[in-house]
Amino acid sequence: MSVSESPSRAAAGRPAGLPARSPCRRGRRDAAVAWWRGDHSTGLDEERRAGTVGPGLDSPTTAALLTWMVERTISMHCRDDDTSGDAQVARSVGRAVWLAVYGDAPSGS
Repeated sequence: MSVSESPSRAAAGRPAGLPARSPCRRGRRDAAVAWWRGDHSTGLDEERRAGTVGPGLDSPTTAALLTWMVERTISMHCRDDDTSGDAQVARSVGRAVWLAVYGDAPSGS
């Protein structure tokens, strides 16, 4: 049985012993996500001004999508993997981010 299939996690929908909601914890997470989105949006704006990404790239939306994608991918990977797939997940996430920002380019692998 995998970790995600364990009865305690399946019943609660979260790790055993973790409260359903923790406003303090959620507040810190929300603040971190807002910072990441803002930081990446600013970085994407700088890349656009430098001409390294297309003028049509919507920085705030792209930053929000990439932040959510990376956060969710890592969360699911940590929940379900025994760390043996860490390098592959890192390569795949990096590749997906590169494609979303810069477009198609050789993967180098």
